[in-house]
Amino acid sequence: MTNEDRAEQARNTLKYFLSIVPNDDDVETLAIDLLADILHLLEQEGLDSERVFTNAEDHFRAERKGL
Repeated sequence: MTNEDRAEQARNTLKYFLSIVPNDDDVETLAIDLLADILHLLEQEGLDSERVFTNAEDHFRAERKGL
């Protein structure tokens, strides 16, 4: 899977999110709201959001380098 494929998956996720939650269609606004909702979910599940986001950022950096 390419990084372009990953970006397209995220774009499709934001499109779906927009279809179920009234919101602005601006990509940045949608991403912020979705991430905030994910933080609420992580908190409800008793998960460490900082660890989740750190791991996600590590994956992003590795994928950018093509590892």
